[in-house]
Amino acid sequence: MNTPDYPHGVMLEIYREGEPDAYGDLRDADGQLLDRYARLSHTIGPCAISWTTSEEYIDGETITVAGQVTAPLGSDVRATDRAKIAGDPFRIVGAIVTPRNPITSWSPGTRFRIARGF
Repeated sequence: MNTPDYPHGVMLEIYREGEPDAYGDLRDADGQLLDRYARLSHTIGPCAISWTTSEEYIDGETITVAGQVTAPLGSDVRATDRAKIAGDPFRIVGAIVTPRNPITSWSPGTRFRIARGF
């Protein structure tokens, strides 16, 4: 069975942590120190996002912006990855699941939750 397509969905840029050197640091080819998530690993999508923002105000600032992502079945995403949507940074929160119908085995895709911030 096919999973649904999201023709108007968004593409997620996935940033995956690199391999550290013997001292636990990430370095580029020239030996310069890198941020753990400095390099784009790949993109997934198009994805459907259901925003479930909870707005908690402390001194007038929004604290939590979150959503549930439904990505194409088999998308390469890990719980330790970070994502960017339209340039905004998000982290993956909780488990990555692939729900399936127990009778037909149909799946809507890979689902996970995101929250704003790296």
